[in-house]
Amino acid sequence: MPEGLADLFGTDQWTPTGAVKTTAQTQYDFELLVQAHVNPLTPGVIDGGGTCANILAAIPAGQQNTFEFEPRSQYGFKFRWTDANGVQWQVHGHEPDAGAVVGHVGAGAWTMRVQCGNAFMMSRQLVSDFPAIHANYTPPTFWSRCNTPLKVGLSHIVINNP
Repeated sequence: MPEGLADLFGTDQWTPTGAVKTTAQTQYDFELLVQAHVNPLTPGVIDGGGTCANILAAIPAGQQNTFEFEPRSQYGFKFRWTDANGVQWQVHGHEPDAGAVVGHVGAGAWTMRVQCGNAFMMSRQLVSDFPAIHANYTPPTFWSRCNTPLKVGLSHIVINNP
């Protein structure tokens, strides 16, 4: 039985091509994937056009695809590495999840989640409800802990044309 996508589709599939970078550089590379390919009508949806190649270019070369088959999704990828600052990263993507709640983004499309330390990348930038001069203001960010149902949902980023 195959152990991952490389076994299913050949060793040239899902092969990372990037380099180990700093935390800030790697975050920026992943943010560009969402910003550069976002469709204004569907925020958070990456619009094909070499999308998988761009994802793999943000992951350091030489990383092993450790995706494991599950009853809910049998095709996918998972890569883990440590960046130049010693921060742990994980990028995990899979086909539509057969067990996801109807209406959840993961139920109907290929999705990925990008984790940097304890924070996940969001499919759109989070902005503060407070003005910049307010004590509770936080600057816009694509990175957050998944501590609310909204943030868990936003951390699932749709991949078109995997």
